Amino acid sequence: MHLVRRQCVGGAIHVASEQQSNPSTTLITIIAILEGVGLSPLMLATLGFLSTIGQGATESPRLGHGLRLLGVLASVALILTVVGGVKLGDAKTQDDVDSGTKYRHIGVILFLMLYIFVVLLHGFFWSLKDKIMMHRRTLLAGISAVLPFLFIRTIYAVLSGFSPASVPGTPAPHNSLSKFSSTTGSWEIYMAIVPLEKDFIQADMRGGVEDGYRSDQELHPRMYKP
Repeated sequence: MHLVRRQCVGGAIHVASEQQSNPSTTLITIIAILEGVGLSPLMLATLGFLSTIGQGATESPRLGHGLRLLGVLASVALILTVVGGVKLGDAKTQDDVDSGTKYRHIGVILFLMLYIFVVLLHGFFWSLKDKIMMHRRTLLAGISAVLPFLFIRTIYAVLSGFSPASVPGTPAPHNSLSKFSSTTGSWEIYMAIVPLEKDFIQADMRGGVEDGYRSDQELHPRMYKP
């Protein structure tokens, strides 16, 4: 439910910001924070599902260490994008804007790197499909279905992170990435990409988890007796 509320709030704030030629510092800060908070849970959830799939598929301790490091990477990316958004909202000079955008650039690049690692890990598990229990393969297939949508969401975050920014109260430079700006860009693009794809990802993942739960019940009926 908290993600649904975040979508509603995020969409309303994007619409409000586009109606203003120079959004307020509060709007800039809130939008930047919501964007990072929106992508990070999707990455962490995907890593969590991959961790579940990998249980019993391989005995290598490096896999567990790698998954934990990727979780840390997701948290670092979130922190950097939030710090960048706060700095942009509080910017008084162009140097402040440059500092804020630097944090945002690093944050979204880390998210992109994280997505690449998720894809590689997903492919690695498919190479071990014969060692993965059937119900967990269902979850792996669900992840395969949502990866393209997660890719689009990640690319949107990257384009938004690299869109032009300026000192609050002054017009931002205009280029080909301006329509992806989190503050002055197209709210139609935001509403088409972020909430709808997040709903699809969550629904698909939920279906995979439920299938896995039902399969667990069949495999271990005694564990699920009321």
